[in-house]
Amino acid sequence: MSSTAKFVLMAQPSAPAIPHSEVLERWATELAAHAVVVTNMRGVYNDHIATHVMSFLLAFARGLPQYAHDQRDREYRRGVAPVLHLADSTLLFIGAGGVAHQAARYLQLWGPRVVAVDARPETTSGGAIDAVFGADDLEDQLPLADAVVMTVPHTTDSEGMLGRRQFELMKPTAVFINIGRGMTVVLDDLVDALDVGELAGAGLDVFDQEPLPPDHGIWTLPNVLITPHVAMVCPDIDQRRFQLVAGNCRRLLAGEPLQYVVADKILGF
Repeated sequence: MSSTAKFVLMAQPSAPAIPHSEVLERWATELAAHAVVVTNMRGVYNDHIATHVMSFLLAFARGLPQYAHDQRDREYRRGVAPVLHLADSTLLFIGAGGVAHQAARYLQLWGPRVVAVDARPETTSGGAIDAVFGADDLEDQLPLADAVVMTVPHTTDSEGMLGRRQFELMKPTAVFINIGRGMTVVLDDLVDALDVGELAGAGLDVFDQEPLPPDHGIWTLPNVLITPHVAMVCPDIDQRRFQLVAGNCRRLLAGEPLQYVVADKILGF
């Protein structure tokens, strides 16, 4: 890295600043020690990803995965799908970043209790989230949640964060949603939990293998909604990215603080 570099922009909102790549891993020590400021694009996608979360939640709230399955089979069955009454529910976000806060603001219209666990609860509390607990409180909060939304980035600590033990702690009526990173969840354990009725359903936008293999068992489960890593997609995404880059360039030249500065260069957020 050039000794004159002032700031580095990460293209992904929560990707590790030290990518898991042989080409770039040699940056690790140098980047961590360098005075360069690292920024990312985490604020660019918040509203779109939060809307994707809401799409999954509302679909499960009205039993749409089951009815979509029945539609394909041309079966007219009333009242067979479980529903989730959001006003009486507790929603748990794993990760209390911008997406969780935006989704919590959207959820105010429905009135559930919204809580989160986060590695930095002292800096992520407030807003429309009723309470933010520390990461060590995850297993205490899982049994209380009617829906669990995974938003955390993929790091060494978060890889495989949710597996068999965590799914067993959740309510059998609970819904699981992942719009964060696929490697944070042991997908085979999730399939097992869904198969034996330990969870009511799952909405997944990310997977530990992408593209998701066509022979993977999760494709055929009637209580699962799958989207192909598109939660951030919107018509103006390139314009938003450009505006953020241009804005930070202007701030740099003017000697002003940059937007979306990465606190931990190794973790990337």
